Amino acid sequence: MRKILIGLALTVVMLAAIAGAVVAAKPASTIYVDDDGNCAGLKPCHRTIQRGVNAASAGGTVKVFPGSYEENVEVDEDVTVIAYDLLVLPVVNGELAGVGITVTADGATLDHIQVTNGLGGVLVLADSVAVQSLTVTANTGAGIAVLGTSTQSLSGVSVLSNTVTLNTGDGIFANWTLGLTVSGNTANGNGGYGISLDYTQNAQVTANSVGQNTLGGILFVHVDPSLIGSNTVTGNGGFGIFVSKSQDIMVEDNDVQSNGADGIGFNEVDPSFIIGNKVGGNTGTGIMVGYSQDITVEDNDVDSNGAYGIGFNEVDPSYILGNNVGGNTGTGIKVGSSQDIIVGGNDVQSNGADGIGFNEVDPSYILGNNVGGNGGTGIMVSKSQEIGVENNDVQSNGADGIGFNEVDPSYISGNNVGGNTGTGIKVGFSQDITVDGNDVQSNGADGIGFNEVDPSFILDNLVSGNGGDGLDVNNSLDILARDNDINGNALGLRLHGGTGNSIFHNNFVGNTVSLIASGSPGASFHSGCPNPTGNFWSSYAGGDDGTAGSLCGERRVAGDGIGDAGTGFGGVDYYPVLQPNGWDPYNARMRLDATIHPKANEEGNKGTWVTVKILVPRDSGYHARDIEKSTLTLAGNTGTVPWDPKSPSSISEGPDGSTVLHVKFKRGAWLALVFPGDWCYAILGSFKDGQTIMAVGCVRIQ
Repeated sequence: MRKILIGLALTVVMLAAIAGAVVAAKPASTIYVDDDGNCAGLKPCHRTIQRGVNAASAGGTVKVFPGSYEENVEVDEDVTVIAYDLLVLPVVNGELAGVGITVTADGATLDHIQVTNGLGGVLVLADSVAVQSLTVTANTGAGIAVLGTSTQSLSGVSVLSNTVTLNTGDGIFANWTLGLTVSGNTANGNGGYGISLDYTQNAQVTANSVGQNTLGGILFVHVDPSLIGSNTVTGNGGFGIFVSKSQDIMVEDNDVQSNGADGIGFNEVDPSFIIGNKVGGNTGTGIMVGYSQDITVEDNDVDSNGAYGIGFNEVDPSYILGNNVGGNTGTGIKVGSSQDIIVGGNDVQSNGADGIGFNEVDPSYILGNNVGGNGGTGIMVSKSQEIGVENNDVQSNGADGIGFNEVDPSYISGNNVGGNTGTGIKVGFSQDITVDGNDVQSNGADGIGFNEVDPSFILDNLVSGNGGDGLDVNNSLDILARDNDINGNALGLRLHGGTGNSIFHNNFVGNTVSLIASGSPGASFHSGCPNPTGNFWSSYAGGDDGTAGSLCGERRVAGDGIGDAGTGFGGVDYYPVLQPNGWDPYNARMRLDATIHPKANEEGNKGTWVTVKILVPRDSGYHARDIEKSTLTLAGNTGTVPWDPKSPSSISEGPDGSTVLHVKFKRGAWLALVFPGDWCYAILGSFKDGQTIMAVGCVRIQ
């Protein structure tokens, strides 16, 4: 028994000794590396980085003295490898034997190291790795690569403040990552892209300087919610920023200049944003979006690019809002083969072709843009449907102001269109177009022109001071032009060819030539029966004597405000009004019946007065005593006669509950026609509440 106890005691002592030895062998928290084996006297000291890493404990630090380290380092422990002197970086030379530094341990950090001449500079294969303040240059392949797999994405990797230059592949490349941060890096002169991400989620690529890379600046492919923000992307061989087959991408506040293809490009991208970027001097289009949905392009400065300023192709519901688009070689904003696009609030100036162009676009809107000084048409829409062009300021463009060609139901409304070299608003080969409420002034050719247009409307426009026709309707069908002010143009209206056009309630004032109309059968120049009114023509010189013929079977009335030239104005307008907008007071008047005594000239010219009886029907809601007698005037053939307040007047009962006002006018001041026929005269006035009236009485001349 005693021997057994002694044996147990010896065993315990030996185990304790071994444990003590293990504790004594625990690596130091800081390891030093110096290629000279010197380490300034600091311990422990190793000659290679790999030995330093191998000797370090988890969470420890490996400080590397300046020098050249010809090795391929694997960091397989959670350690920080950092330069001893942050101002003089140690150089890892991979000697083209492998990757310069490979990180396989989660949580490791590389800091202030230069990596060169490797088959790849830095390769990250672990989570939560920090790669920061490195200089990674002249490696074969990518400068910094972060590589997960389709079954195991890497998460939490940060690539910060590195200088990555002259590598033969991409500057910084990552795939299959989650929560990657790439910030504050300089990626210049690499043979691939400056920064390239594939199969990545929740990445932040911010504040990087990316320039002179051969293939392009920043590339995203198969990337989900991520940010490209505040980067400077300049002078790359391809795109500045290109995003493909990705979702929920924000491209914001980047400076994208002088790249060899487009500035910013989206292809097959779902809901995403391009906001607040400066995009200029790129060889291709400034911002190009194709085959994408729910894209917002907003508040960007897009200038002096070699093709379009902003281009959309096969894009579904999306927005182009509040951008400054100027000085681009092609069209400022070009949208093709797209649907449900809103182009609003943009400043589109001095582009080489059109300002805004739509081609093969379905329901979409061009709203509230400033479009000026472009080399082509300000706003050009072709082969499109259901387009709204509204509230735009379209000035001084090199061709037309607004153009529609082969467009189906659409409208042009509330635009200010002036000083363009060609026609203000030109519509051709289109159907169901409404041109409404526009201000069209001082354009070099016509104000508004329609050519081969089917049922359409020209309504309530101001068309003034244009060098050609105010309104030109050519070979068109069923056009309604009404409520327009057409002033001071070389020609007021040109109507040629076509059928079924209606032109009435327009003011034609001060045009050098008022009207040329030919070859347009069935054209109507009045509002329709039974109370037709036409247009106002400032050059109309006829009277209002009730002598014109009737197109509606009604009696013509002297003094009703409608001209009575026998052949109609210009041979087409048989109901010209005598004052601008004269149809409004005409239509506003309540019509009443009246009798005039004497009713025929054989009754003689005895007496002082012409007596007028005005019948006020019961169902009118008024009584004869409601007529304000002081407003009454009786029309004659040479003017009007006011009611004489010194004359007697009275009220009587009429048939069916009506009431009759009896008033008198001085016979000596009133002149009826002297040639035979039944002639009708207007008595104008109002009720005491302001409702205007026109009573009509007739006399017979034998």
